[in-house]
Amino acid sequence: MFTLISSAINNTMEVLAPTIAAEDQFVWHWKQVMNFYETSDKTSRDVPIEATNISLHLQKMCHILCDEQSPDLSDNNTTDVLLNGSSIGPSMEYLMQNKILDTMSSLAQTDTPLGLTHHILQFFTTLLTHSSHELLPHKCVYSSVQKIIVICGKLIAGPYESSEVKFLTCICDKIHENPQLINCFLSDSFPLITALLALLQSPDQVISTTSGDALLRLLDSVNERAEEIIAFETPFSCKIADQLVSLYQAIPRSLRAEQMESAINCCFKSVDTESATNFESFSPAVRKFLCFLRWFVFIDMIVNHLSTKESILRKTLLDNFKKDFLEACICPDLLGMGYESESDAADHIFLTTVLVSNCLRNTVSEYLSTTIGEFLIVDTKTDQLINNPKYNEKTNKLKNILLDRCRLIETNLANDEQNSSSITIDCKRIQLCMSSMQLFEDILVKPSVSILNELVVQYLSDRSFLDEYILTNDTNSDFSEFSNLMSSYSNSGSEEGSAVNFNYVSTSHVQRMLQYFTSLVPDELKSCVSDDDLGYENYVREAQKHFKEVGHICNKWKNWSTESIILDDSQSTADEKTNNIVINGKSEHKLNSKSENQFFEGPFMAMIFDNLEHMVQLPYEVNLQVTSLISRLALFPHQYLNEYLLDPTIPLVCNTRSLFSILHKLVDELQILVQGMNGLKDKLQITRKSLLGESDKCEAESNDTTDGKTLRIMEALIVIEEFCKELAAVAFVKYHNTF
Repeated sequence: MFTLISSAINNTMEVLAPTIAAEDQFVWHWKQVMNFYETSDKTSRDVPIEATNISLHLQKMCHILCDEQSPDLSDNNTTDVLLNGSSIGPSMEYLMQNKILDTMSSLAQTDTPLGLTHHILQFFTTLLTHSSHELLPHKCVYSSVQKIIVICGKLIAGPYESSEVKFLTCICDKIHENPQLINCFLSDSFPLITALLALLQSPDQVISTTSGDALLRLLDSVNERAEEIIAFETPFSCKIADQLVSLYQAIPRSLRAEQMESAINCCFKSVDTESATNFESFSPAVRKFLCFLRWFVFIDMIVNHLSTKESILRKTLLDNFKKDFLEACICPDLLGMGYESESDAADHIFLTTVLVSNCLRNTVSEYLSTTIGEFLIVDTKTDQLINNPKYNEKTNKLKNILLDRCRLIETNLANDEQNSSSITIDCKRIQLCMSSMQLFEDILVKPSVSILNELVVQYLSDRSFLDEYILTNDTNSDFSEFSNLMSSYSNSGSEEGSAVNFNYVSTSHVQRMLQYFTSLVPDELKSCVSDDDLGYENYVREAQKHFKEVGHICNKWKNWSTESIILDDSQSTADEKTNNIVINGKSEHKLNSKSENQFFEGPFMAMIFDNLEHMVQLPYEVNLQVTSLISRLALFPHQYLNEYLLDPTIPLVCNTRSLFSILHKLVDELQILVQGMNGLKDKLQITRKSLLGESDKCEAESNDTTDGKTLRIMEALIVIEEFCKELAAVAFVKYHNTF
């Protein structure tokens, strides 16, 4: 009964006292806010905002502005006015004409009463997000927004970080929707960038991640003028690089490589899966590494988001990345500088090598991967950074130092002891060897033209590995068809900018190439018994996938597969002065004249071939890494690489090594080693199952009783058998694909 009476009274009051117009309500709330500053003295303003009604008045004002612009909620009798071509309601008109936003931004800078800044940030964010009109182009709006931006990020881990990052994200979203708006914020020092950089360094991971996302959206919208201001008038590039260096230097040197690899595998799993690992569950050392990797990935994303080819900002960022991180940190650490103990230096070199590999593996941007790869392989300025007495000879190129670590056996030592049962190799050397070869393979996943030319192509460019006399005069040989086809292909050339066709040999010739590889290992030395495992077909799908990836990269290199190799000026000058190529601490003379009939495959291929020749003496894991590196190199669609690595029919000059000739020699050597061995087939099958993790307990025990020399022979045979199938699959795929 009383409820009915109360309802009737309220209805009567609404009739007698009509609802106040939204504009009047808005004005009243604003006057109530200002009344606090007009009537209170300085001491009474020190109270927290919760002790006042200011936050409530600001919320009501914001709701009125948003409701007024909504077609469903606005007063139909309200007459909107135009401001800069936009239709706005009377409350918004009042707000703009009386410069209320400007006053709010000034009040936010004082944060009086305490906590006011938080509510004003919320006011701006809500208004800009929910307004049906584009407000930022109006000067009275973006000038006030600029004042608010300046106070964001002033205090690291400040009390208003959450509100600040939401506000900045709102601004970046608006610019991303309308890139022209960025011109409103291009004042000196670009405060929007400065604020985002400050919040990026927040210890709160949510704040840091959100500000990073906002920054990436902003960089998607930058124009040339914006890039110039960010590059030259803000500390953007320096701070990004400095933070990477700081996080890198914080990684404890006690971290183990296997911890690094395990953490990456866990963290890159989907967060939706049950197997995903919580960041807090890792050890402090691993967490510090993951913080570094997270920042590295962020840099990669920045570089990738700068879409223009000649980006000034990208160049500036990569220059700082190279100078402050690669030259100042990575190069000394790869050389083991600063360690008195050889053992400590070796541990640190190994850790750094694995870390750089993981960085490359998690790089998306070709610009960043090229910067790292060329620093390690091509950049001659790197030589000046090597001041360790250990590397004070002509071998002090970083590339040659890395190559030297890929060798476990000196050639003369291997020849002296090839009949011995074993060559003792230190476990740490094996680890460093494998990680160094893995580093080269990771570089070859996304290389540049300069990297491939430096490592391989420049040594094959004159084709001095071919015996031209036999090639042109022996018409009855197996490679006569190859000679004619290659000649016609070279003469035909290719149109500039057109896709390159690598089907320059006939189907019958390819079949013979495949036959050479698939029949290299005699049936009695093969470990496979199933028809499904005998052929190379199981490797085709994987080869197809990787060849497409390689082709996508190489298609950007105009005429790379057929043109003559042109080295950069510094390299050309050096080669003119001397043709000495330093390898293994020795100087070998490379004669460029084809008439001398002398060929050198280059330090990189020499390292690979040396390891391949000593397969029987090397650990199984190292042999897998060697064959994996060769397979990666063989995928590149270059005319000379196709000839030298994948065509066993080509005539070679005397004393010239090729991939097939080394494999053929290895098989001959293994055939001699297994003579008189009882139960060879059984031993091969047991070893194969053991390597695949498929052996049962009895077979495992039987394999454990096998002596080390016999086991290495079995493993080498299996590696060669599978490697030949893989090479056949690569040759098959390269023939059947045209880019």
